[in-house]
Parts: sequence; structure tokens; C-alpha cells
Amino acid sequence: MTTHTIIKKVAIFGEKKDLVIPLVQSMGFEIVENTLDIDSVITIGGDGTIVRSEHFFPNIPKIVLKNSGICKKCNKVSNEETLLKIKNGDYTKEILTKLEVTHNGETLSGIDTILIHNHDPRTAIRYSLKIDDIHYREIIIGDGFIVSTP
Repeated sequence: MTTHTIIKKVAIFGEKKDLVIPLVQSMGFEIVENTLDIDSVITIGGDGTIVRSEHFFPNIPKIVLKNSGICKKCNKVSNEETLLKIKNGDYTKEILTKLEVTHNGETLSGIDTILIHNHDPRTAIRYSLKIDDIHYREIIIGDGFIVSTP
């Protein structure tokens, strides 16, 4: 068995977070509001919830609980079993690929997909494309673009 960091203090993220608060507390985790003081973020929902949680809690490890019939990144076991494994240090980590896009000096990051589009769908946007410091196109005119992982 691999030794992992003991996770005690967590934040909970998701529209249905009230559904898992009693379970999380019964497993001995402390729910903390101050993000500087958490060991992990428990997400409750589906794949979109995981992606949104990274926006609000960047680079903080996520514990994924399911509340969706469609969740490719969710655990195959019950939420109870997931939390018990975390509590006992009997879990494996999966590192998800993150993307970064820089626009006008502002860097955005995301898991799986970043979508850039114009606020006004009646007009096009102009942009250039550079990947890993290699210019692929200087001027592209279109509705926007999507960058995604394989």
C-alpha cells in the first residue's frame, strides 16, 4: 500500500453539496471554509463540477464524489467507499492534464477543455495561434476556438 498524505480538512464544491455534508462529517473530515487551510476539495456532481472546482480551487487535490449518471472521471465505487478509502490512505492519485491559454497578458487554465468565443455572436474575432512558442497562424478570423486534451 502506498503512503499518502492524510486528508483531514476539506472544502465541498458542487450544487448538491448539502447532500454529502452529513456523510463527510460522519467519516471524520472537517469541512473548512478558508481555502488556505484545506487539504483537498470534495466535488459532488459530474465531470463539469470537477472542471469548475479547478477554476475556484486551482491546484488543490480533488476527491470526486458522484451525483450524476454521466461522470467519466468519477469513482466506480460508492461515495461512502471512496471517502473511507481516502480516510484510510488506501487510494491512488490520477494527475489530469491541464491546459493554459494566454490572451492579452491574462492566462486561463482548465482541465480537458478551454473555450474562447466572442460575446457577440454576430461578429468574428481575430487571433493568432502559438503553441509552445511556435507560431502556427498569425491571423485567424472566426467565431472562436476550443483547445482540448486528447
